[in-house]
Amino acid sequence: MKPFVQREMWRGPFCLPDGRASRSPRGQSCPCRVWLGAIALAAAWSVVGCGQVHPPRYDYNAEGARVLVKRVPENLAVDTITRIDRVAYEEGSTFTADQLSPEQADVYQTYDPPEYVRKPFKSTRGDIVHEWLYLRHNKLFQWIDGRKVYEGEVTDEERVLLKRGYPMYAWVELDEKGVERQTWIYRGNLDVQADVYSFSGGKMVLKEATE
Repeated sequence: MKPFVQREMWRGPFCLPDGRASRSPRGQSCPCRVWLGAIALAAAWSVVGCGQVHPPRYDYNAEGARVLVKRVPENLAVDTITRIDRVAYEEGSTFTADQLSPEQADVYQTYDPPEYVRKPFKSTRGDIVHEWLYLRHNKLFQWIDGRKVYEGEVTDEERVLLKRGYPMYAWVELDEKGVERQTWIYRGNLDVQADVYSFSGGKMVLKEATE
């Protein structure tokens, strides 16, 4: 954060040095006072009115115990702004065990180094998520600042991401039963045919090739 530097206030033609209006036509407010009022309103809104932009980083039940909730990327598709690299996971051989948190160290000692490490991604909650994948144990772990936020099975979605990388197009919709369904489309720049995958609850429900 840049240090705050106090600067002399701009004074318009109708303001005295103390901020009072001078030679102001009837009904016209002093520009300084209007400007100060806008700043005060913005400050009050930032403190009182905004609230949290994102949901809490961790979830807890009524007893205060932490609940593990799987994080999903804010954006899955490859584009020229947020993601230009299609590769989702890197080989575990690139992983280094330096500066592990106690929770990460516990998983590391139990399952050894992860087979695959997902490149950090921004979740729909605005968090930066790290993910470890163990195919031989069918285990997936997600971390935020070294704390475990999810532990579960490897789903078809991770297996496709591991094999194909991020899709060219992706969207989420509700089917006729109101169940969330994800659709991913893979197509090379010069390919006429596209591969379409659809998932529901992490399971693949459709795989087809289209032109």
